[in-house]
Order: sequence, then C-alpha cells, then structure tokens
Amino acid sequence: MSLEQKSEVWLEEYSKKYPWVRNIIKEYGLDLPLYNLDRETTHSSWLEVNRANFTEDVHFLKAFDEYVTERLPANFSSVLDVGTGVWTYSFALATFFRRYKKGVPIVGIDKDPHDIQLAEDSIRNRKIQDVATYLSDIKDWSRCHDIIVCLSPNLMTSEILQHIAEFTPTRDFFYSIRSRMPEDGLFVIGLNYITEPIEKYKDALRPFFTDIQIHKNAYPSDKSMNPIEYLITAKPKQAKEAIAEAKVEQKHQS
Repeated sequence: MSLEQKSEVWLEEYSKKYPWVRNIIKEYGLDLPLYNLDRETTHSSWLEVNRANFTEDVHFLKAFDEYVTERLPANFSSVLDVGTGVWTYSFALATFFRRYKKGVPIVGIDKDPHDIQLAEDSIRNRKIQDVATYLSDIKDWSRCHDIIVCLSPNLMTSEILQHIAEFTPTRDFFYSIRSRMPEDGLFVIGLNYITEPIEKYKDALRPFFTDIQIHKNAYPSDKSMNPIEYLITAKPKQAKEAIAEAKVEQKHQS
C-alpha cells in the first residue's frame, strides 16, 4: 500500500469518528498534500506538518465555523491576534477568515521576542501568505482592527488577569482591546485549563463589551498544545459608554 493510500485509509477512519471532517475540508479548501498524514506526533508541530497539525486545524475550523461565523462583522478588513505565542493556530486563523474575506491581512503581536521568532518560523514553515508578526504589547499597539482574537492557554492565571479580584489589570487589558476596535467589531477569546468559574470572564468583559456569548467547545483537539476549552465572542460597547464605565471602576478602585 502506498503512502497516499495509507493516508486515505487513516482519513477515512478519522472521518467515521468525526463525520463533519470531510465537510470542513471541502468548505475551507484544505490542501491535504500539505499534511504528512502518514505520520503523527504527540502534539502539533510548527516544524513538521503531520496528522497532529491536520487534527488541530480541522477541529479549530469546526469550532470557529460553529461559534464565530455568524458574528463576523460585515466587510471586515483586518484581524489582530493578541498574545500570539508560537502561533500554532496561524494557518487555521488565516484559512478561516479568508474564506469570508479573501486576502484579509492578519497580524499577530506578542511582547516576548522568543515567541515572535517561533511564530515567524510557524508562518514560514506553513507557507502562510499575508500574515505578519510584531513585537508589541496591546497597550502600545497603535492600529485599529475589525476583529481581535486572543487565544491564550489560560488568561485567568496569566499576568494579565492574575489579580482579577481587583480588576486593575483586567481593566487595562480589555480597555486596550476595546480602544483598538470599531463599534461594529468582534472580540474572540479562546481559553483552556480553566481553574475559575467561567462567569468571571464575562464579568471581566462586561465594562467594555456587550452581547457576550460563552461557548463550551464541543470540538477540542487532543493534538493541540493549547486546546480550546471555551470560545467567548463579544461585541464592543459604544466608545463613550465603555470610557465612562472605565472611569467609574477606576474611581471605585482608588
């Protein structure tokens, strides 16, 4: 049996387990020869594109297709990924958003130089076009984007929200996000390894965002380094309302 035939056998078995896989491949035009479906590593790799990467990509696309598609802003023109890290989802992000807006530029920022280098390696190895990375913190970022994505292993235990009870870092971070979005934009958060009640995230978002929807991901991938457990989508509040609420909270904290 040839490698191509072996790969097809594996894909057929995987499609029996997850019947929606074939449809995702077709809808998003995944090029199967890009993946080495004859080999599988423990987790997805930005150096070797194999079954683990395929699994991660199709599960990511299914989750975004289910929870994000209907909320996409009309005629969006740019996407920002905050806290890019090694950016294992760069290919899936580009594939998802470009199905709805061909050629839309996608930018990733991170304040860790080492992670930026790894992200650039991922982009190069996956041959992703019109995707760029920059060394920056969201508070220092000057551009505005229609869609902002933050796919963190766990925001609740990161330095951004480690003092969530006081809300000071939360206010700074989410206010910075809101300040870089138009009023018809969309904010998407992917979370995993949740250690706190998920409603705390909603409380943290509420001063600056509205129409907050929390989705328990029914399509997590066990081959991802950072499998998405929850997807949260939110619309920005009117700018004046968000600023007013930020001032009220700041006064309350002082």
